[in-house]
Amino acid sequence: IAARNSGRELNERERRMRDAEQAAGGHVDHCTELYALAAIAYRTLTGQPPYAGGEIAETLYRVVHTRPKRPTEIAPHLRVDVDLVLAIGLARRPGERFGAAIDFAGALVDALEGRLSPDLRAKGEHLVKSGAWTQAMLRPSTARIRGPAH
Repeated sequence: IAARNSGRELNERERRMRDAEQAAGGHVDHCTELYALAAIAYRTLTGQPPYAGGEIAETLYRVVHTRPKRPTEIAPHLRVDVDLVLAIGLARRPGERFGAAIDFAGALVDALEGRLSPDLRAKGEHLVKSGAWTQAMLRPSTARIRGPAH
């Protein structure tokens, strides 16, 4: 990537991958890197970054004060389990995220293959119910078609 992009482009991408506590001036540790990994996976799978803004300040504001779109809303071909794994990876609180990159990678593979563990599914569902994603503004007829799986 570095060979194909200027330093300025890389710096802007890195800033867009910041987690909420880092964007708010908080502590930076391995959990921040795990968040960035989840943000990269989100972008890779959906074609969009979780938080897009024109200027860096706008992007950082969105990281702190808004929620990203549900991945399956952007890329309906993905399994709902991918939503759950990315909800864990992009969790606001560092303690709710995966403990290591290998755990995230394994869970993402499992989600993509439709074999996410019940424990991770429950953890992801809890985060989704707690507001991990923006609420789509669906018309009642559309909500009936999509059903509770989304």
